[in-house]
Amino acid sequence: MRAGRKRKIGTRVASGALSRTREKRGPHAIDTASIYILSADEYSVKIGVSMNPRQRAKDIQVSQDRNICVYWATIMLKPYAYLVETALHKRLRGSVGHLRGEWYLYSPAQAVALVKSEIKAQGFNSIPCPEYGFGDRA
Repeated sequence: MRAGRKRKIGTRVASGALSRTREKRGPHAIDTASIYILSADEYSVKIGVSMNPRQRAKDIQVSQDRNICVYWATIMLKPYAYLVETALHKRLRGSVGHLRGEWYLYSPAQAVALVKSEIKAQGFNSIPCPEYGFGDRA
């Protein structure tokens, strides 16, 4: 490659705009997203939605002094994932277990149970991400 020439990530589509490849977006289909539980320690978790939970954990790790890892994740259709996340955050906002933003004072196992119960309450289906476990760890 010549000096000074920038590399492009992705493929060019008919409109001329660049479209990122599937590998850069995450391990599953484009119309899905993962609800994830990030664990910072034994009793500090973040509940959120991302197309790529592992990359999200890396992004958050930059601003944290504690080790952040993806404890659990489940795949859903993207609109449903955001509905579940929003309902869960509204339910937990102002509770004793709310630390700040999307961070909560729950064990990872408790957080998984909360997310699973909200998915069930909303009547949606999800597929556990086997690479992050099924939330059965203690």
